[in-house]
Amino acid sequence: MTTQQLINDATRLINSINSDLSRAAALPDGRPREMDGPTVTGFLTAQSNLAIATALVAVAAAVRGEQQ
Repeated sequence: MTTQQLINDATRLINSINSDLSRAAALPDGRPREMDGPTVTGFLTAQSNLAIATALVAVAAAVRGEQQ
């Protein structure tokens, strides 16, 4: 598997998880779902981890671009 394929796979996974989190946090009509503190903390932690993962994918893409 090439580096670009790994980056693409990581990006797809990040986007998929982010979409799943968004759907889980909203009611079917789009209004925010009421959640308890631990659930909100879990969602925020997951979103924070996705932001970190996105940054790492961007760094990997930049490093890959410099090597070519």
